[in-house]
Amino acid sequence: MSEFRNLSITSTSGCRSRSSSAASIHRDEEVKPAVVVVARPSYDRVPVQHFEQPDDENDAETIALTNEPSRITDDATNPGVHIVGSPTTSTPPTPSAPSGQLFRHLVINLAGSVHIPNLLQGSTTGMRSSFIPIFAKELGADEGMIGVITAAAGVARMMANFPAGQLTTKHGFTTVMNLGMAAVALGSVVAAISWDPLVLGFANFILGGGVGTFILSRHVMLATIVEKKQRGRLMSMIGGGERWSSVIGPVVGGVLIELGGSRLCSIAMVPAALACALCVSRSGRVRFIDQKFRTENRIRSEIEIETGEGPQNRDLMTLLRNYGRLILSVGFYAMNIIQLRACRKLMLPLAAMNAGLRPSIVGLILSVSFAIDATLFFLGGMIMDKFGRKFSAIPTSINLGLAFFVLGQSQSTWSLFFAAIAFGFADSLGAGLLMTLNADHAPKKAGPEFMGVLRTVQDSGQLFGPLIAGWVAQVATFETACNLFGVLGLLNAIWALVMLPNEASDEDVVPAANVGSGRELSPPPTALASDTAALVQKSST
Repeated sequence: MSEFRNLSITSTSGCRSRSSSAASIHRDEEVKPAVVVVARPSYDRVPVQHFEQPDDENDAETIALTNEPSRITDDATNPGVHIVGSPTTSTPPTPSAPSGQLFRHLVINLAGSVHIPNLLQGSTTGMRSSFIPIFAKELGADEGMIGVITAAAGVARMMANFPAGQLTTKHGFTTVMNLGMAAVALGSVVAAISWDPLVLGFANFILGGGVGTFILSRHVMLATIVEKKQRGRLMSMIGGGERWSSVIGPVVGGVLIELGGSRLCSIAMVPAALACALCVSRSGRVRFIDQKFRTENRIRSEIEIETGEGPQNRDLMTLLRNYGRLILSVGFYAMNIIQLRACRKLMLPLAAMNAGLRPSIVGLILSVSFAIDATLFFLGGMIMDKFGRKFSAIPTSINLGLAFFVLGQSQSTWSLFFAAIAFGFADSLGAGLLMTLNADHAPKKAGPEFMGVLRTVQDSGQLFGPLIAGWVAQVATFETACNLFGVLGLLNAIWALVMLPNEASDEDVVPAANVGSGRELSPPPTALASDTAALVQKSST
C-alpha cells in the first residue's frame, strides 16, 4: 500500500477566515473554517494553494489567494480540518437561506460574474440573427444560399461542444470562455469585410463556433457556482436573460442596420464580445472558482496517472460506453424540446402569414409570445428546486405540444394571439431546464466532456426540427405539421416520466462540519474534492 505523506488542502468554508497566512491553520475565536484534506502521493511535493472564499458581506468579487505550502499532520489536533470521507465527519443539514439573501446571492452577487456577461453574449447572438440574412441578400445570395449561411452557425456550434469540454478540463473555463468571445469578435470582423456570400457563411461559422465554445464552458462554471438545490433558479435566470437578449438584440441590430447598414451592425458586435470577456476576466468570483477547478483537475490527473486510469476515461468512445444510457435518456428529451422550440419560431410566423396578417401584426404576435416566457422565466426555476426537475420537464413538454395543437386550428388574429400566449406560458416553465438537467447528471470524472456530448445531441434538434416541419408542411398540410409536433410534445412528456432519472448524478459534497463551533458551513462551489479523495482511497488499496 502506498505511503501518503503530503496533503493537498482545499477550503470549503463559506465563512470569513481571520487567518492571514496559509502556512498554518488555527482556530478562530468566532468562526472555525473547515477544510477538506485530500491526501497526495509522496512522489512529488507541489506547493498547495489555500483559497479564501469571497466575502459577500463586503466585496463579493474580492478573492485572497496565497501560495504558501500548508502542512497538516493530525486531524485530532486540528478540529477544523477533516479528511474527506472520514467516518468521524458529521453531516448536519444546511438551513435554507432566507428569500432576501437568496435573491442577493443569485442576482446581485452574481451580476458581474454571470448575468452581465450572459446578456452581452446574448446580445451578440441577437444582433447576428438580424443582420446575417439581410447581409446575405445584399451580397446576392438566393433563398437556398441564405439558408445554408444561416445554418452554418448551428453546425459549428454542434462541432464545438465536445472540443470545448476537453479544453475546459485542461485550461479552465475562464480561458475557454474568453477564447469563445475572441472567436465571436473575429467572426464579426470577417463578416463586416465580407465581399461574397461564401465569406459571410465562413464568418457565421466562426461566430457559431465561438458562441458554442463560450456557452459550453459557461455551463461548466454554472454547474459549480451554486449548490444543487439552488441550481434550478440560477439556470432559469440564465434562460430568462437569454430570452431577453433574443428580444433586445434584434431590435438593436435593426436600428444599426437602418443607421449604417449591415456592416455597422456586424462590427458593433466586437465591443459587446470584448466587454463580455473583460467581465469574465476581471471577476474575482470566476477567478476563484476557476482556480479551484483547475487545481482539483490537476490533482485528479496526477492520481489517475498514478493509478493507471489516465485521461482515457474522458474520451468520446469511453463516455458513450459508460454513460450511453444516460446520454440517451436525457439527450433525447432535450433534443425534442429544442425541436419544439425551433419549430415554434418557424411555424408561428408562418401561420400568421398564411392568415394574411400584415407584417406589423406578425411581429406583434411574436413579441407577445416571447415576452411572456421572458417575463415568467422564474417559474421554472422555483418549481425545479422546490418539487424536482420532472415537475418542470413534463408540463413543459405537454404544454408545448398542446400549443401546437392550438396553432394548427388557428385561422384568425385572435386565435393566433391565443396560440402565441400558449407558447409563452408553456416555455416559461422550461427556462433553464435543459441546462439544469445537463449539470445535474454530468459525472464528476468527466463533467465538461459529458456536457459537450449531451449538448451536441441536444443542439441537433435545431437542425432536425425545422427540416421535418418544412417537409411535412410541403408534402401534407400546415395543420398536419402542427399536429405532428403536438403529438411529439405529448410523447416526449411520457419519455420524461419514464426515462429521466429521478436523482441527480452529481450529488453535492456533504458540508464539512466545524467541530465544536456548532455552526453549519455551506458546501463548496464544486463537487470535485470528494471524487479526488475517492481516487486517493482507491489508489491506496
